[in-house]
Amino acid sequence: DSLMPALVAGTTARGLAVLITSPLERYRTRVQAFATKMPSSSPSPSSLGSLRGFSQLWKGTVATLARDVPFSGIYWVVTESVRRRLSS
Repeated sequence: DSLMPALVAGTTARGLAVLITSPLERYRTRVQAFATKMPSSSPSPSSLGSLRGFSQLWKGTVATLARDVPFSGIYWVVTESVRRRLSS
């Protein structure tokens, strides 16, 4: 039996998760940093985007993908392999 489906599913899921969550995490970090500088106001998404540029929310995403995607592929291949051995 091939372990390719586990590899494809694991890497695809992690890649999509990174692409969705990385900008949200960076936004959250900026909101927290902004709050410590100006505690009386709460920034809107548009004001944070204009401070440093909306595209900055994806800064570092390639490095995160390079770290997380291979790990997830290996993890799911090993998990599936162990599951098959235990169930046989």
